[in-house]
Amino acid sequence: MKKLSLICYLLSVISLTAFAQVDETFQFVDAEGNVVSDGTVITVSEVDPESGMMVVPLSVRNISGQKAAVSMLENIDNKPNGDWQTCAFGNCMILNETGYSPKNIVAADYNASIQTEWIPVEEEYATWEATLQIHVFNIVTKSSFGQLIEQPGDEVIGYGPKVTVRFEYKDPAQQEKAKVWWGYVGENDAVYGLGTQAAETYHCASFYAGDNEVAAGKTIQAVRFNLLSSNVKNVKVWIAASLPTTVDEANVIELVEVKSPVTGVNEVTLPTPYTIGANGVYVGYTFTITKVAKQDDAYPIPVSGSDLADALWLRTSSSVNSWTNMYGQGFGRLYLQLLLEGEFPYANAASVALANIGESVGVIGGTAPAYLPVTNMGTNSITSIDYTVTSDGVTGAEQHVDVASPIGFGNTQVLTITVNADEEAGTKNKTLTITKVNGVANECDAEQTQFTVATVSRLADHVIAVEENTGTGCGWCPRGMVGMEKIRKAFGDKAVGIAIHRYNSTDAMYISAYSQVSFNNSAPACRVNRGEIIDPYTGSNGNILDDVDYALSIPAKAAISVTGEWSEDGKKVNATATIESLMPGQNYKIEYVLVADGLSGTGSAWTQQNYYATNYTAAQLPSDLADFGSGGKLGNSSLTGLTFNDVAIAVGKSTQTTAPGTLALGEQVTNTYTLSLPTKTTLLNAIKKDKVTVVALLIANDKTIANAAKFLLPEYVEPSGVSTVRMGDDVTPQQHYSLDGRQLQGQQKGLNIIRMSDGSVKKVMMK
Repeated sequence: MKKLSLICYLLSVISLTAFAQVDETFQFVDAEGNVVSDGTVITVSEVDPESGMMVVPLSVRNISGQKAAVSMLENIDNKPNGDWQTCAFGNCMILNETGYSPKNIVAADYNASIQTEWIPVEEEYATWEATLQIHVFNIVTKSSFGQLIEQPGDEVIGYGPKVTVRFEYKDPAQQEKAKVWWGYVGENDAVYGLGTQAAETYHCASFYAGDNEVAAGKTIQAVRFNLLSSNVKNVKVWIAASLPTTVDEANVIELVEVKSPVTGVNEVTLPTPYTIGANGVYVGYTFTITKVAKQDDAYPIPVSGSDLADALWLRTSSSVNSWTNMYGQGFGRLYLQLLLEGEFPYANAASVALANIGESVGVIGGTAPAYLPVTNMGTNSITSIDYTVTSDGVTGAEQHVDVASPIGFGNTQVLTITVNADEEAGTKNKTLTITKVNGVANECDAEQTQFTVATVSRLADHVIAVEENTGTGCGWCPRGMVGMEKIRKAFGDKAVGIAIHRYNSTDAMYISAYSQVSFNNSAPACRVNRGEIIDPYTGSNGNILDDVDYALSIPAKAAISVTGEWSEDGKKVNATATIESLMPGQNYKIEYVLVADGLSGTGSAWTQQNYYATNYTAAQLPSDLADFGSGGKLGNSSLTGLTFNDVAIAVGKSTQTTAPGTLALGEQVTNTYTLSLPTKTTLLNAIKKDKVTVVALLIANDKTIANAAKFLLPEYVEPSGVSTVRMGDDVTPQQHYSLDGRQLQGQQKGLNIIRMSDGSVKKVMMK
């Protein structure tokens, strides 16, 4: 399993599959005016009692701002019976087979129903799917009776969004039970890739316990799963009482061969629906990778989100030769959903009882952002909620929030809401109640949650600290270098990167003393303000910049600044931090770090390993990683001559420094500490003293970083032979300053900054 620990990557960032660009001239829009995105599957199950039609509830909207020629390709090859009628774009026609709707030129503000419907034969019940895709055509000009007339041409110049319409025409007697797609992942969750980088057979499954409050007693009608690779064969979906060695064993209850698998989401209807009993059931699928030609072949198992017990079981024909529960290893959950049929208690219901909001931070008299995890407990997808907040026994006005991406049954989505801060600094408990779901009363009993609002006296400068575990012996760590550089460029002084070289002791920059933060031996890995362990490139959900931006959106509870100066011999740095509490009764400790940029050297201790060069070509990698792939500028397995930034070269832990302790509101404390440069010659000789930054980290009671500050040290000036300043008669000293910018009455011991009468600035070392 050690091999697997290096191979979980976010496909949305490192994707090798080239998809055609979707033309954005037109959009599909639902009955409520919401945009229906490309690839959406909608279900139509109602039959109009008067016309006998099953109407597709979609409109088409022109968003290009100019007229355009358009038609809709309607694939109805699977239509089991009846007629198909389409009136899209101004004309009506009957289609007997797959073909286009009428072609027309529509205006820049066009927005109209597609008026397309299936007219089934009465009581000939069937379930089938049609696909509708917008095609944009060229416009040609023709002469007719001496006048120029514009007409739609025959050339398709753009392929717009495609939707799948699932028609369910069923006996009314059988429609009493509801059907919902459900799983340990949501339909719109970001997908990661997991694999062994080998051409072999993969078996993956999830277990659904008999006492699962959602699945117990429900009947599995279909299975939805994802295939990431196109180089697959022998795809089979199965249901088993226990994990099978082969899918042909006796304990396999259902086995369905997928004859025409597609890259992406596949849905397989079970020939015989299966009811989940008291002992639970395993649901999985099997496939064989025929060759490893690209990223998706190397990591073909789709996973999503954080770990959940029994949500990811894995076995392969060679690399992982026995079933393994991947829970607790950071690989997330198998992308698998079940179409469940049964009696569900709610239609419009939302719960926040399973996950607390936590704490929101705002400024006196202002508002605070809150992040509300909403779980859909009803069979209708959630498109909006209304809520109230109760504080000190007083309930505020009802607030409304529209959901950008509908929340499916059993899935959770974090919504950003706004709550009021208080009129004085401090912490206060609140109660949030979801009052409505989709505009009607919330049917769920567990609709309340407790949270706190921390109100600060003022906004302070907020700096985010990103600590990264890395090392020259870590072959995947080049992506960490890229991620940390992205943070530097995007956030500047708002973020401080600290690269902790602890992966291998042979590293020239190895720092054994930086041990107060754990990464569970993962590299590259990082922690933003000592939060959860995430990837320094992909972050928690695709982009590390999003994680830093999120952390910056939360106001700091304390202010901190830091300055520093070189010791006379240049071997130490004297750091001074000033801390101010913006809330009463807060308790803090402080840590100092010296961070160096521009480090480089020769020899094996400075050689960076690079697995990208041996596993990928430059063309297979995202543009910011491409240089490290084979054929790229840095496409060698061992890299020499690199320059390293953000490197931690010295650290003072909170257990070693004088801690600020508990601070009253507005109380300021000054703290000092002396950091020594490393003594190892290999590293010491590489340090450029004009590229060393002193960092102060303010550590909260929960061991997270409450705020940070950094100060670029001035270039060290050798004291030898420098004790006085010679000046001409007409050039005299005017002002004296310390390194932190304070004006002095005269020269002091150490390094002084002197502004001369001619405007020049001198640096003077006084003994």
